[in-house]
Amino acid sequence: VTELVELFIQQLLDGDGQSYKDVAPAIIQNGYKHFINDRQVSAEEFYDPGRRERNIQVGQELANERRKLFEEEV
Repeated sequence: VTELVELFIQQLLDGDGQSYKDVAPAIIQNGYKHFINDRQVSAEEFYDPGRRERNIQVGQELANERRKLFEEEV
């Protein structure tokens, strides 16, 4: 979501916001927000290095589990 908002803002600055016409009102009304997965968090939590490291670790563990499931099916 954050990358989408950053892209939206950049396109607005570049003068090309047509592709985000439908989401613009929600972004303007609610402002720029930070999300980790589907949970809204503060900017401090989003940019916390410890949180980032834990997210990487959890993501890797989930990827490993998916690989194991795939290998078992083959």
